[in-house]
Amino acid sequence: MNLISYYLDEQNQWALNINELRRALEESKSVCKPKAIVVINPGNPTGSVLTKDNIENIVRFAKENNLLIIADEVYQHNIWDPSARFYSFKKVMHELGVRLELVSMMSASKGFMGECGLRGGYLELENFDTEVKAVFYKMLSA
Repeated sequence: MNLISYYLDEQNQWALNINELRRALEESKSVCKPKAIVVINPGNPTGSVLTKDNIENIVRFAKENNLLIIADEVYQHNIWDPSARFYSFKKVMHELGVRLELVSMMSASKGFMGECGLRGGYLELENFDTEVKAVFYKMLSA
């Protein structure tokens, strides 16, 4: 495994710039074969929320580059900017008619139960092969 760092555009509400993603992906190919992109939306600790347009571009980028999207969406109930609106990667992906593997993570403790104390969460696997899901579920039950 190899970490592929990309930088968020602070001047543009911490958006994920597609040209920056392309740069990071191309530079990484000399040391690894990228398989996934992790996106945290809403962002922590910035509190930023990606626009629908930005998410659409990320979904298209992932499709073009055959990347699994791991969407950490656990802070969707902690949006403080009244002008910001949360869009899930799953919903945007379906609206675009794009089919790719997506892991969408959510929390029952962040925002709902508070930041401290009880912890609970869940994830959804979208468009995964049934055999891959079976191995994943077997691993979870072990």
